Formats: sequence, C-alpha cells, structure tokens
Amino acid sequence: MNSIKLNKQIAEELEKISEAAGYMWQKGWIESNGGNLSADITHLLQEQEIDFKNLEIIKTQLPAGAENLIVLVTGKGCRLRELAKNPEKAACIIATNSNGDGYSIIWNGRNGMKPTSELASHLKIHVSNRQQKNGKSTVLHAHPPGLIALSHYSGADADKIPQMLWRMMPEVRIYLPKGILFLSYRTPGSSELADITAESLLNCDVAVWKKHGAVASGKDIIEAFDLIDVAEKGAQIYLSCLKSGIEPEGLSDAEMKDLEKFIA
Repeated sequence: MNSIKLNKQIAEELEKISEAAGYMWQKGWIESNGGNLSADITHLLQEQEIDFKNLEIIKTQLPAGAENLIVLVTGKGCRLRELAKNPEKAACIIATNSNGDGYSIIWNGRNGMKPTSELASHLKIHVSNRQQKNGKSTVLHAHPPGLIALSHYSGADADKIPQMLWRMMPEVRIYLPKGILFLSYRTPGSSELADITAESLLNCDVAVWKKHGAVASGKDIIEAFDLIDVAEKGAQIYLSCLKSGIEPEGLSDAEMKDLEKFIA
C-alpha cells in the first residue's frame, strides 16, 4: 500500500528514469530484468511528509553513512522496459532508518515489490556523492554489450583497453574526462562490489564490472546514461575495427595533446 503521494519534483525524477529506461531498452542494455537505476530524492521529500508509524522495517545492514536517505529505485526482478508505461511495475521509493540497519518502502510496496539486489552499490555511491558534494544524485547500472565483451579480455595488453577507448574518437575524451575503469570480478549484489565501485567512481566516469555491466553516476539519470552511452560508443568502434581485421591506432599522443588544448 502506498504511504506517500508523489509530489511534482519526484514525479519529474520518475519521468526521467522512465525516459532513460526506454533508451536502454532500445539499445539492448536491459534484457529481461537486467540493469537498475536509482535517484537520491531525500531533498525532495521532507521527513514530516512520511508517516513511519505504520511502515514495516525491512531489516538489512546498510552501508555506513546511508542512514536517513530517501531513494527512488528500480525493483528486484523487475523489467525496466515497463517503467515507461507503468512505473509501479518496476520502481519503488525507500526510506532508510536512522540506525542503519533497515529501510521502509514508502511508495509502491505492493505485490512484494523490493528494491534491486544491487541496492548496496547504489546506496554506497549515493553516500560517496554526498561526501564529495559533487551534485550527483543518480546511479545507473546497465549491460552494454561492447563494454562487457571487452571486460572478458585478459590478454597481456588488457590494461591498455581503457586508454584505447579514450582515444577512439575525440568525444570519448571530451565527455569522459576521467575515463573508464575495468574492475575485477566481484559477486553481484555483494558489499565488496559496492565498495570497489564507489571508490572507483571517484577516479573515473564509468566503472565496468567484469563480465557483468557498467555503472555511472550523474546529476540526473540522463547524464549518467550519456556517460555510459559515450563509453559504449568507444567500445563499439574498437570492436568494429577488430572485426574488420584492423588494429585500431586511436588518437596519437600529439592529437591528444592538441585535443587537451581544444578542451581548455
């Protein structure tokens, strides 16, 4: 049973999330129940608007610093493609408690709706964003095939792939100034995955989970989508060259230096 009504600002956030989900479905990034999104909307909903008295507390150990957050998040086992037509089939809003050991579903807890199994990663990144005061309030995790394919590579020059993606076209360097990091494999939904992802996003624009997917954070969900979209374009160009029997040379050092001057 819903406990709150969506105000205008929250409805707008939900609309953006639905828009991003539509883009990802069109691109083949969210097969079946793959992928998840979230937005820290604590600033859009005051505590006094929530009646906690009759809300069930779902016990779980939250990441440090994730107390008293209100988060719009996609649901566990839900199909993100359904967000555009019927958000209540794929998203809910949770409020974490002050003890850091549980949360309540304050919107759309019907029919067993629960937040994504990657909730720990989302909350950890939201906490990190707040600590950094970087203005980012959204997190997106998707399954772009090009980036996932490259994450399987374990050859001697695997460490060169992030740098090569940066050099595939000027826009990758321009829109991803901190670049892309490929992370070692961690179990989905684990605290280890949450920790390494939050830490990595301090030093990169897109973090790629090995053999799994990609994660980005933005000031809104469309910005986070754009970051992964640009990274995936670099991956697709790289793979297209390889498929054609071409060893991609990428932008040269001189061209990259020239690009730096252009950006400045």
